[in-house]
Amino acid sequence: MVALRLTARDREALAATARSNADARETRQALALLDLDVGESPTQVTKRYRVGRSTVHEWAAPVGETDRTPGRPHPGRRPVRTAASTARIAGSSSAGPAPAASCWVPPAGYTTDTASSPAMASPLSSFPVR
Repeated sequence: MVALRLTARDREALAATARSNADARETRQALALLDLDVGESPTQVTKRYRVGRSTVHEWAAPVGETDRTPGRPHPGRRPVRTAASTARIAGSSSAGPAPAASCWVPPAGYTTDTASSPAMASPLSSFPVR
């Protein structure tokens, strides 16, 4: 069993992190610690937040007791623009809307088939072509 004793200030800081943090990992950690403080078992917390038991125990351990390092950013794969994708976008914006019998037109007056093509062409121009 994880013995977690949080002060009112700690609970307040964790609640603020859980409410307003953009990093999902930190939000999940804050919520898990609050659940442990309420008295839930580590097994219940692992199932709820889909993490391992050792992760929950590391989160609950005081800062000096583990060798953990701060999380590093995970930016994801860098977008790549190919000549084929550029041609496909350029072709769809110049061709106009595809003829369709049941093409929905929103209140703004543009068709949904090509509404985003011109808007996508300029941001894509900043990526190198392979």
